[in-house]
Amino acid sequence: MIEKRIVLFAAMAISLGCQSNRKPPASAPAPALATHSGSNAMAAPDNAATSKPSDEFDEAARVLNLQGEQKDHFDAAHAERDRKFDAWDKTDQADAIRKVTAERDEAKKAKDQAKIDQISADLDLMKKAAFAFRSNLRAEVWAVLTPDEQRQWTTHILAGRVLHSVEKSTPTDDQKARIIALCDDAVRVWIRPNTLQVDPYLLTVRDLQPAIVETVKSQVLNDQQRSRFSPSTKSTTKPAAKPGSDSN
Repeated sequence: MIEKRIVLFAAMAISLGCQSNRKPPASAPAPALATHSGSNAMAAPDNAATSKPSDEFDEAARVLNLQGEQKDHFDAAHAERDRKFDAWDKTDQADAIRKVTAERDEAKKAKDQAKIDQISADLDLMKKAAFAFRSNLRAEVWAVLTPDEQRQWTTHILAGRVLHSVEKSTPTDDQKARIIALCDDAVRVWIRPNTLQVDPYLLTVRDLQPAIVETVKSQVLNDQQRSRFSPSTKSTTKPAAKPGSDSN
């Protein structure tokens, strides 16, 4: 029964994801890179499968200073993404995830480990299908941005993670600007034209973080700051999620 639901779920995700009637994106002048503001772009928390959209896309519009026709296209893409997600949220597939999640919760209360393991395996497959569907929706929104805007947004996310990692060293505004510049240099080399379409949650950008943090520690911070240096274990952008977990 579970397997049948998974197949039906994937089919519905593909069907909903193929519906799109947006205009092609308009170009816009490249805005200045914004400083860190704690985006959740890399988050995919393991909560209910039907969580509501965050304000991440609104933050992107602000960070990138989208204006005029470009802002209209981006807002339309955002609204279309929300429409498709809300439609999916009313399907049997979304209800199935909620039902199986509740079954797992009951098994946990009963401390029935065998049942927990069985349900968790089924639920993981269902959530992976949901994650693929949401990733497609998100990629469609990012596709409205120009390549330079996609690069700037990626830098914003990476810089937020790095700045959070070194926050105990209390970097100055000038040092923060240097850190953002280091992140932008790294992203310029790393990013590809289709990065935000292939990886719309920017999960892989975390791979750039360790080397940049080490560079910041050795070349940007002073001795007193280095003595206080202790990488934060939590990030406002949150660590990369497992494909089976949930986020919009």
